[in-house]
Amino acid sequence: MALSLTPMPVGVSNNAVITQIMVAMCAYLLLAYLKFTAKFKQSLQQMIRLIRVNVFIRRSLYELFIPPDNVSTRPPQMGLF
Repeated sequence: MALSLTPMPVGVSNNAVITQIMVAMCAYLLLAYLKFTAKFKQSLQQMIRLIRVNVFIRRSLYELFIPPDNVSTRPPQMGLF
């Protein structure tokens, strides 16, 4: 497996690149641990996508990965007919 690094806007010095790699590894390990302990069925890629979409929503990570109930709600306007 090869590691391909893309240019990052934070810095290009040796210390900056090592710091960015370490931060990425920590984030990956935290997500892998969360997936293992909570026994989620989603892949890590799906979990990262959910976090990116909901990054500014204040929720716990556990609540974020629980699927919503399949309750279909009708809009109030449809109750008029």
